[in-house]
Amino acid sequence: MKLNIDIKTPSSQAWIDAVMDDFPSFLQDHADCERKASAMAMSFVAKYPDRVKILPDLIDTGIEELEHFKQVYDLMQSRGIPLTHSIGEDPYVVQLLKLCHSGRNERFLDRLLIASVVETREQKDSVWFLKHRKILKCTGSTRFYGQVKPNMVICL
Repeated sequence: MKLNIDIKTPSSQAWIDAVMDDFPSFLQDHADCERKASAMAMSFVAKYPDRVKILPDLIDTGIEELEHFKQVYDLMQSRGIPLTHSIGEDPYVVQLLKLCHSGRNERFLDRLLIASVVETREQKDSVWFLKHRKILKCTGSTRFYGQVKPNMVICL
């Protein structure tokens, strides 16, 4: 089952300023996040094939995130922005993963929750762009970020 998660805290002005000052880096980071989200969904499929009830949702999520990656990649290509070879670690995700339980079932639930939180955070930042399309005119990206949908996450 998929449900929306709403975030009550708006994006900070410092974050918005940083994005607008270096939009190519933002696009690279966005592409990395989409790659990681797709890989994580498919990692769940590979590691937990016994979770038959949610496998279709996990597969659909992996495909959806890969499609999002393709959209960001196409936007980057249209602007002459290369895709980076390596994907950097997210310090807050590393710290959250350290808190995961060690039991198979508990770890699965912890990792699924972390994936949902990370995706929700990413979506929150994208939604900001929907609300501020006038600012995006300087980036030429209003069409892409106008397609962003409210976040969907898998809940058990």
